[in-house]
Formats: sequence, structure tokens, C-alpha cells
Amino acid sequence: MKTKKITTTAIFIALTTFFTIVIKIPVSPAMGYVNLGDFIILLATLAFGMTTGVLSAALGSSLADLLLGYGAFAPFTFVVKGLMALCMGLFLKKSQTKTSILVSGVLAELVMIIGYFFTSWILYGFNMGLTTLLPNAIQAIVNYIVFALLWKKFIKITKSNTIAA
Repeated sequence: MKTKKITTTAIFIALTTFFTIVIKIPVSPAMGYVNLGDFIILLATLAFGMTTGVLSAALGSSLADLLLGYGAFAPFTFVVKGLMALCMGLFLKKSQTKTSILVSGVLAELVMIIGYFFTSWILYGFNMGLTTLLPNAIQAIVNYIVFALLWKKFIKITKSNTIAA
């Protein structure tokens, strides 16, 4: 990795951690919480590619879990959020039209919802997994809306600036 790419990735790891921590609303008996980290993951993956997206998602989100005292979730978060960005990145490799960008965000958020359902099922049982579906769907919708509102402007800014990797 070149210095510019490493620096950009580090910034997005930090931003993912920050936006995951800044608004943390506990929502389920399975220790889950709603946060705003996902829209950063989606923007990072779109603007800077799959590597930056996956590293930002996996490291930034699992670091937030550790800092917030959700250590049992950190390894699962590493995988779920990493897969979320990987799915989006792979989808965007085929096409980067407006429609494919928006669809890739939906797919990424579906990976998050399903991933945390299985996480809670593994840790606490099937019924607890079911209780995480609604709060994770709410988180997905909120983060997706923020992403959908910002992505065009974000791409324009990053492509016109020297920070783009």
C-alpha cells in the first residue's frame, strides 16, 4: 500500500470508530446498539475502494466494540462489517452507475442485518437473534439514508481534492 492509501484508510478506520461511538443507543437484550458507523463504511468503500472499505469496516467497528465494552461482539463485528464492505466492493466492481451504487448500499446493509442475526443466535440463541432484526434494520435504514443523501457530494469532494487515494 502506498502512503496516501494507508493514510486514507487510517482516517476512515478512525471515522468509523468515531461515528460508531458518538451515537450509541442500546436497543436489544443481546447487547446490541444502534450507531452511525455504517454510512462511513459505505462512503469509504465507494470512494476509496474495497480495501479501504473492508479495513475501515472491520477494524473501525470492532475497535468501537472494544472501546464501548462489547468485547464479545468484536470478533463477530470484525467479520460482519468486513463482509458488509466486501459485498459492496465486489458489487461495485461490476458497475458504478447511480442505481448500482444505491443497490450496493442496500446489499451491504442486508449483510449487516443478517450477520448480526447469526451473531446473536450463536451467542444467545435463536430467539435472541430474532430480537436483533428490527433494531439492526432501523440502523441499516438510518445509515443508508445518510449515505444516499451524501454519496454524490462526497464523491465530488474526494475526486476534486488531493486526499483521494
